[in-house]
This record gives sequence, C-alpha cells and structure tokens, in this order.
Amino acid sequence: MFKQEIEKGAEFLDERAPGWEKKIKPDTLNLGSGCDCILGQVFGDYTKGWKKLKLDTVEKRADLGFTLTDAGPFSLLTREWLAYLANRAINPFKRAYKRWGG
Repeated sequence: MFKQEIEKGAEFLDERAPGWEKKIKPDTLNLGSGCDCILGQVFGDYTKGWKKLKLDTVEKRADLGFTLTDAGPFSLLTREWLAYLANRAINPFKRAYKRWGG
C-alpha cells in the first residue's frame, strides 16, 4: 500500500542523512509517534526532522512515507517500514545495485 512512498523516503534519507537506518530502533518504531517515527528516531523529533529536510508540507512528507495525509492506518505504515527495513538489512546489495543504475 505504501511501498513506493517508503522506497522514495529511504532513497531521500540515503542522500541527505547517510546511515540513517542504523538509528532506527525496530522495537519502538511507530509512525504515529513524533518521537518514535522514522524522522523522530533519525533527528530526535518528527518536527525537527522535516524542518531540517525542508519538507514543509504534509503532502511532501506523505509522498516519502513519513506520515499520512489523513488520520489513516499508522500501524500499517509502520509495518510496511519495518518490512522494508528488514529486507534492506538482509540484502544490502540491492541498495548498491540501485545506486549503480540497476
């Protein structure tokens, strides 16, 4: 459901905050929480994160899988981020392959 957004968000963070995924604590990841969401865990707080990255609209943040545009299923968004990160950790070569145009 959010696969494309999450992939774009991860690529965005790869460019602007290399090593960001090492800061993610899977046991506390919760996209509905300002402290425990992706931006919260990487930058210390959701608001600090989007300001630092200049993502000044909810639509921009939602397009990258960091939030939803309405009060939707944050639990589903969280699960999909966890699935993405689990696959990324298992297969780091996929990320390198994409960087080289694969």
